[in-house]
Formats: sequence, C-alpha cells, structure tokens
Amino acid sequence: MVNRIQPAGDAADAAAGVRRRSEERLRLVIEATSDGIWDWNLQAGEMFFSDRWYTMLDYAPGEFPATYASWRERLHPDDRAPAEAAVQAHLEGSLPEYSIECRMQAKRGDWRWVNARGKVIERDAAGRPLRMVGTHVDIDARKRTEKALRLAQLSISRASDAVFWIAPNGYFVEVNEQACSSLGFTRDELLSMAVWEIDPDFAAERWPPHWELTRQLGKRRIETRHRRRDGTGRDDLSRRGDCQPCRVRGRRIRLRVRA
Repeated sequence: MVNRIQPAGDAADAAAGVRRRSEERLRLVIEATSDGIWDWNLQAGEMFFSDRWYTMLDYAPGEFPATYASWRERLHPDDRAPAEAAVQAHLEGSLPEYSIECRMQAKRGDWRWVNARGKVIERDAAGRPLRMVGTHVDIDARKRTEKALRLAQLSISRASDAVFWIAPNGYFVEVNEQACSSLGFTRDELLSMAVWEIDPDFAAERWPPHWELTRQLGKRRIETRHRRRDGTGRDDLSRRGDCQPCRVRGRRIRLRVRA
C-alpha cells in the first residue's frame, strides 16, 4: 500500500486557488446586480460594502468605513434591535438565514426601506461562524406605494360618497362602507360582483367598449341606476377616472320627470 503525501505548499496553493475563484465569483455578482452586497469576515472583524450598498443611500462609495458599527448607526432606532437580533440568531444557528425589512438613514437624513438578507457561508470545525455574506435590496418605492394605498383606502372607506374600484374586466376590486350600506350588500358580496350585476340597464357585453371609451377620454361623468340587494333601484351620478383599477365615485341624485 502506497500513501501519497501532499506537500504543505501544494495544499496551501490549492486553498489559495479556491479563495481566488470565490473572490472572482463574488466580483462578478457585484458587477451584475443592482443590489448592495456586503461581506463580513467575522474572524478578522472586517467588512466589505459594495459601491451599490453606499449609493443606495446616496453616499459615495467608501464614504465611510465598512464596519458593523457603520451599519448599526444607520439603522432606524425602531429597527435596530430586531435587525441585530436576527443577525445574532442566524450566527448562533437558530435561524437558517438572516432576513429582515428595515429602514436605513440616507445621506440627507431621510429613511430608506431595504430588504436585508444574509447567510453564513463558512464555519470552523466547532461550528463557529467565520464568514457571512448578504445583500441589501432597495424596497423603498414598494413601501411608499403600500403606505399610499393604505392611506387611500382609509380615506375612501370613510368617504360620504359611495366609491367603487373597478378592474378592466368590470368586476369590483374594492368598495367603501358607503357603497355597501347604500346598496345593502356586504363588502365580500360586492367584491364577487361586476358592474352589470348592480346596474339593470347595463349589459355585460357593453362593458368592453364602455371601458375603452373611458380610457381614451381619461374622465367621464355618467348617470346610472343601481339596484339594491332588496331589488329596489336608486339613481346615481358617477365619475370614472382613468386608472387600473379605476375609481368610480357615486353621488346620489334625484331625477325629476315632467309629465
């Protein structure tokens, strides 16, 4: 039996080659992504932030040191404890990965939402973490849109007029409390219905050209007769705006018929 003994130098060269290939892969990822990349060498206490990590917060690349303290200082006070707890839980092995949505302070002092994710990619023989890498994904626009929608829904729900949000196919996607009470339907019932189910004078086949005309004009005012849940009717003046789903605001009017 012949045992092959590999010289220590060869083993070191092989390890160095693995590291070089790993660093090259990381460089290619950094160049190809719009996300901020961070790399944390826990053994040496060193961190790396990609250029995008900085510019996502309007800083120049390398404007401040890439350190744990720099990251922590820029976390929103309300998000700091949860973010650090998530990092620690992952380092200890109780979480499979680090993932949290948090606010970070940009250069001008405003707060930006990011989705911070990371994972330990190297541990020693005892299971202690040696290296952790991760990303910052810019989700600020999404968060602002969600907030605007919540505020819009709140204002609509409290409006004195009946408000209907209608999809291009003619079905309701949102209604407010006044719409429900004026017609006698529950919100769930209305959200399963289409325009022609509450307007006895509006056939389903008329909806596509009606929607297209509204889209072309941008805004229309129409008179429509709505049918309540009990079968009785009511007359409304509605405005339809160009949006998808588009919002229809209804105000009740009285029609006088001269003999």
